Amino acid sequence: MSALLESLEKLHTAIVSTLPKQEVAALLQPNPRLTPVQLIGIYQEAYHLRLQAAVRADYPATQDYLGATCEELITAFVQSTPSYNYNLDRYSVAFADFISLHASPQAAALAALEAGLTEAFILQDTPALSPSTLAGMDELALGATCFTLQQSVRLLHLTCDAEDYFAAFKANTKPRAIPVRETYLLLFRQHRAVLRMKICFSEF
Repeated sequence: MSALLESLEKLHTAIVSTLPKQEVAALLQPNPRLTPVQLIGIYQEAYHLRLQAAVRADYPATQDYLGATCEELITAFVQSTPSYNYNLDRYSVAFADFISLHASPQAAALAALEAGLTEAFILQDTPALSPSTLAGMDELALGATCFTLQQSVRLLHLTCDAEDYFAAFKANTKPRAIPVRETYLLLFRQHRAVLRMKICFSEF
C-alpha cells in the first residue's frame, strides 16, 4: 500500500469514527490556529450532520411521535453507525432497527413503516409480466406458478398498528394513539408515489 493511500484511509477513518489523538496529529500539517484534532473535528461534525439530516428526512412521523427523544436517538444512531454505501438514500433504513432496540413497540412500528416507505421509493423495479407470459396457461399451470414481487414492493408485519397514525400525520390532522395490534401492510410504488394498503394475514 502506498503512503498516500494509507494516509487517505487513515483520514477517512478519523472522520467517520475515532482514531487516537496521536494518530490524528500525525495525519495533518501544523496549523497556527487549530490543532489537528480540531481540524479533523470540522470534517467529523459536517459528516455527522449530513447523516443526521438524511435520517430526519425519512422519519418525519417518527419524530412527531417521539418528540425530542427522537433527536437524541438520531444522534446516537449516527455516532454508532458509519455509512457503508455510496448511496446516502440507503443509510437511514437501518434506523428502524435501532429504534426497535431503544424505543417503544409503537415507535418501532412507526419507524418500520417509514423505513419500508423509503425502500419502496428508492429500490429499482423489475420487469413487469406481459400478457403474453400468461397466455395459454390453464388453471393448473397458473396455480403452480410462483410469482416474484417487484423489488420495490414491501410487505410489513407490524406488532402495532402505525398506519392510522401515519395517515393522520400526512393529512396534517391530530394523529391517534398507536394501538398494540398485529398489522399487515403492502407498500408499492406507482408513478413515483408509494402507496400503502392494509392486508390480512392470509394475503401476507
